[in-house]
Amino acid sequence: MSTDESPINRLSSALKFRRVWALLPHIFFVCSLLWVNGRCLWHIHDVVRVLGSYVYPLDDAYIHLAIAKNLAFHGNWGINPGEFAGASSSPLYVILVAALMRLGGDASGWPLFVNLAAANFLAFLLWRWWRHDPVPYMVALVTMIFGSLLVVQVLVGMEASLQILSVVALVQTFVRWQEKGFRGGNPGPFWWLLLATAPLIRYELLCPALLLCGCMALEGARPIDVLRCLLCLVGPVAVLGMFFWLRGGYFVPYTLLLKNRLQSFPEPLWVHISDAILYISSTPHFMYLLMGVVFAAWRSGTGHSSVQGWRRWIRQYGLAAVAVGTLLAHGTLGGRGWLFRYEAYLMAIMGMVLAAYIKRCLVAVNFPSRSTLFFILLYLAVVTHGLYRLHSNQMNILGHAHVNIFQQQIQTARLLNAYFPEKTIAVNDIGAVSYFTNCHILDLIGLGNRTVLSLRLHAPEKLEAYFTSLSYDLMAIYDRWFSDTPFQNRTLIGRFTIPHNYICGDSTVSYYAPSCDTARLRYAFNALRSFAPTLPRGVKVELDDWEISKRESK
Repeated sequence: MSTDESPINRLSSALKFRRVWALLPHIFFVCSLLWVNGRCLWHIHDVVRVLGSYVYPLDDAYIHLAIAKNLAFHGNWGINPGEFAGASSSPLYVILVAALMRLGGDASGWPLFVNLAAANFLAFLLWRWWRHDPVPYMVALVTMIFGSLLVVQVLVGMEASLQILSVVALVQTFVRWQEKGFRGGNPGPFWWLLLATAPLIRYELLCPALLLCGCMALEGARPIDVLRCLLCLVGPVAVLGMFFWLRGGYFVPYTLLLKNRLQSFPEPLWVHISDAILYISSTPHFMYLLMGVVFAAWRSGTGHSSVQGWRRWIRQYGLAAVAVGTLLAHGTLGGRGWLFRYEAYLMAIMGMVLAAYIKRCLVAVNFPSRSTLFFILLYLAVVTHGLYRLHSNQMNILGHAHVNIFQQQIQTARLLNAYFPEKTIAVNDIGAVSYFTNCHILDLIGLGNRTVLSLRLHAPEKLEAYFTSLSYDLMAIYDRWFSDTPFQNRTLIGRFTIPHNYICGDSTVSYYAPSCDTARLRYAFNALRSFAPTLPRGVKVELDDWEISKRESK
C-alpha cells in the first residue's frame, strides 16, 4: 500500500476537510456582512454623487417619513400636522423612525439607518442559529441576501428589512419550540415579543403567524399555549385598531382598504386564487424554493419516533404547509411588484423552512455523504444563480427609480416649497410633498384622507361633486388616474414629463389651478414658468396660459 493511500493519510485529509467545512459558516458570515454593508454604502455614495443627496426610489418611503415627522414633533398620526390619517400599514416602523427623529432630529436618512441595522442583525442571527450546520446555513443565507433582495430592501427605505427579520426570527423560534414538542419548554420572551410586534411591522405577517399557531394546535400543543399565542398576536393589532377608530379613522390602515382585492364576494375570490396560482407557477424564483421545500419535506421524516398517526404528518409537512399557505394567501390578497418589496418576506419564509428541512434530512448523520452533499450543493448553485439574476435585475431598476423620483416627486416638492408655502395642494402622490413641504396636502386617492377613502369605498359616484367643491391653490396629478372622475372649475396651466419612467405612477404630472380666480391662475402659471428652467435635464415642460390670457383680455 502506498503512503498516499494509507489510513492515516486518509484520516488526516478527512479531518482537514472537516475543519474547513466547520469554518465555512464563519467565512460566509463575514462575507455576508461585507457584501450587504459594502453594496449598500457604495450605492448610497453613487446616488448622492449623482443627485446631490440620497433620494429614495419609492415615494412611499416619504409617506412613512412624513407621518414619523408629524408624530415626533406634532404628536399626530397623519401626513398633515393637525389631521389624523391611517396612511401607513407599518405602524411599528413609523414609531421607530419617529423615536429616532425625536432623539436625533429630523433627517431623511433614518430609514436607511433602521434598515441597515436590521440587515446586519439578520446576518448575525442566521450565523448564530446555523453556525454548526453549514449546508442549512448556506441555504438560509443565499435566500435572505439574494432571494429577499436584502440590499434592495435596505435602499428602498421601507419596512421590508424589518419584515424579513421578523418573519425569519418567527419561523426559527417556532422550529426550536417544535423540536421540544411544545410541551418540553417555554419558547422564551423572544417568541412572545415576535408575535406581538410582527403584525405591527407589516399586517401581512398575521397570515404566517396564524398558520404557525394552527400547526401548534394540530401537533398537540396545550390549548392554553395556543390561546396565549393568539391573544399575543391579535391583541396589539386590536388595541391599535381601536386607537385608529377612536381618532376618526378605520380599524385598519387606509392602505389595506384601498388595496383590498376582494371587495365583492364570492366570485372574485376564485378569480384571485387562480390568478395567484398562475403568478406563483410562472415566477421562477418562487418555484426554485417551493420545489425544494416540498421535496425536502418529503425526504425529511419527522425525527420524532414517538409521534405517530396524523400528527406525524402534521409535524413533517406543517412547515411546508405554512410556506405554501402564506405564498398562496399573499398571491391572492397582497401586493406585487415595485422593487419586490411586497414579496420579499415570502422568500424569507421559504428559505427558512427549506433550511429547517435540510437540517432534518442531515440530522441522522454526523456528516453528509458525498452524493447527498453534491446534490444539495448543485441545487443551491442553481437557486443562487436564479436568485442572483433577480437581484441584478432589481438593482438595475433601482438605479433608474432613484432618478425618476428625483425628476418628478422631489421637483414637485421643490416647486411647492418655493412658490406655495403653507398653501393647500391637491395631489395623488403624497410622500415627498408631505415630508419636504409645509403645505396642507389634500390626498385625492384616499391614503391620507378619510373622506376621499370613504367615498371611494362606499359612494364613488359622489367623488366628482366632492372634488369640485375642494378649495386648493394648486393641483398636481396624473390625469390617467382620474379619467373616470372628471373635475370641474379648474384650468390646466402646465405639464412636466419625465423620460424613461420605471417607477412612477405616470410619466406626466399635470398642474391645475382653480378657475374661479384669474389672479391665482396667473400666479400659479408664472410659478411654473419660473421654476421650469431649474428642472433636471430631460424633463419635458409644457406650459399653457391661453385660458388665462383670454380672461385677462376681456
